[in-house]
Amino acid sequence: MNTLLQQKPQVNLCTIGIEGSGKTTLTAAILKATRGRGLRATPPEQLDMGSTKTCQHVEFETEKRRYSLTDIPANPEHLTDMIASTCVMDGAIMVIDAIRGVMPQLRVHQEIMRYIAYIPSEVVYLNQNAPEPDDVTEGVVRLEAIDQLDSVGHSDETPIVSGSALADNYASIIELLDAIDDWIPTPNREMHPPFLLPFDRIIERNGDVTVVEGRTERSRVNTGDRLELIGMREEKLTATVQKIKLSGRDVQ
Repeated sequence: MNTLLQQKPQVNLCTIGIEGSGKTTLTAAILKATRGRGLRATPPEQLDMGSTKTCQHVEFETEKRRYSLTDIPANPEHLTDMIASTCVMDGAIMVIDAIRGVMPQLRVHQEIMRYIAYIPSEVVYLNQNAPEPDDVTEGVVRLEAIDQLDSVGHSDETPIVSGSALADNYASIIELLDAIDDWIPTPNREMHPPFLLPFDRIIERNGDVTVVEGRTERSRVNTGDRLELIGMREEKLTATVQKIKLSGRDVQ
């Protein structure tokens, strides 16, 4: 059983990038680099490297924080529903092909996310796929990245890390993780009770068991807690939390 132990501050991230930019390859490299440092991460072999239409959720940690990373599909046709079904994002990794630069699809990708899932900050990874870009090309792509960041209201001091997600030494991946730790703020979540989770839908109702899906807006909940369900019926309903899941995985 996959269990998340919430021992460090939790930060929710997603990837932004067009198809072929290397988002899923970068996600796999992050998991491999993390496990290589003796820290916990989802096994990289669980990733579907050919997936273009479904979100993939993984977890990893650094010395400072624990991260949930959602690899969001690049196809705008699937983007809106996928983002709506994920947790609130605290930051993003914008993945740009260091040869092709900022393509129109990436601009559309960010505009959609800007309106349906506000992301307060992000870092940039210039993925140097073969052939490796020359200094002039990479310099132009960096300027394009800064211009794109400015268009969505993000700082031109946003860290931009260059490297190859396919490299064996993971030096650029470790640099990227350090940048994420330092640049993306730890979210200030409202932890005062009462617990509040507006649910988007009831996934399953089977006898005395009700499964709901939503986003936590205040406080925290543990298995065994008694909750009040408001709005399902006119009379007051109470329920005991039997299981909690985040991105399909059990949470303790």
